[in-house]
Amino acid sequence: MGYEIELKAHIDEQEVERLLSKIRNFEGTVDLGRINKEDIYWADSDDSEPVFRTRYEVFSYGSRILFTSKPYKTKTVGTEFNTENEFTVSADQWDKVIKFVRGLGLCVCRHKYKNGWHFECQQDGFNIHAEILEVKYLGYFLEMEIAGDDNDDVDKIAAETSLHRLLENLNVSSEAIEPKGYNRMLTECGHRLG
Repeated sequence: MGYEIELKAHIDEQEVERLLSKIRNFEGTVDLGRINKEDIYWADSDDSEPVFRTRYEVFSYGSRILFTSKPYKTKTVGTEFNTENEFTVSADQWDKVIKFVRGLGLCVCRHKYKNGWHFECQQDGFNIHAEILEVKYLGYFLEMEIAGDDNDDVDKIAAETSLHRLLENLNVSSEAIEPKGYNRMLTECGHRLG
């Protein structure tokens, strides 16, 4: 079981180019190019909480399908700590995946689309995956996460501090940190199903 420590911050559309330039020029950054994600959250009914997520992900060097469940999730002010079960399957299996999950009797309870750029950055000895994304109906966000294989081996306080330091180094105000999850925001604005 892996772990993920992440935070996200709102960014104005007019700030996207400045932020892209800033992150590309940040020492140790690897530009991974464009990325598009379609997330489907599955549940017992269309108004119940998700059991797991399927993601169809397309990036500059390929595509894949991710199955993800997050059995343990906690949150501080803006930072999310997750334990994850995750595996991938070939992108050409998407139609079969949808048919299989529907065959289990599950239905779509949330739908989310993201489109943008992704990077690998170094901060305080941590490898940080950073994304600048437009989330359909919600606007632009900077997402940053530190992920690994063993939840017990990570210094959570140091990881959270590193995420906040990278945010500061990219000149994004800590006031821009979004404490709500995307699913909650999409539900609140009436676009739960994309």
